[in-house]
Amino acid sequence: AFASSVIAQKEFWAGFSPNPVNSKISIMDDGTSVAEIRYLRENKVEFHDLATLSPAALKSLKHRISEVVAEELKDWEEDQPMCMDAPSKSYKVIKADGSVIPFYRWASCHEWVLPTSENLWKAEPVKSLLDGLEALVEYRWESQ
Repeated sequence: AFASSVIAQKEFWAGFSPNPVNSKISIMDDGTSVAEIRYLRENKVEFHDLATLSPAALKSLKHRISEVVAEELKDWEEDQPMCMDAPSKSYKVIKADGSVIPFYRWASCHEWVLPTSENLWKAEPVKSLLDGLEALVEYRWESQ
């Protein structure tokens, strides 16, 4: 039985691409992390175990997540033109009560962030951790 639940997640959408690959990087409440890779052209999904946080690191992460406050994300360059068909990515945390808080998004060549600097400061290490875990993913074309 798969009893653990997601506490932090990064999702990536390829946009217009000759070989589109979408992915999710998830950190679970038991400290494990998993990559879900979707190879769209082949209609295949692969799952990869990435890493397990130590008990101390997991406690620290859960504390950080508990301190992130829900705010509407802000695009500080909203007056600039957007681009089409570009890759996009989004980040969210899921609190112990089940509430979902999106805290960063990149889409159409624009960046949406938490507008309060103190809140952004609390969420930034979670984003860095998810990005670091994604660096551990070996995509199929890299292993051939």
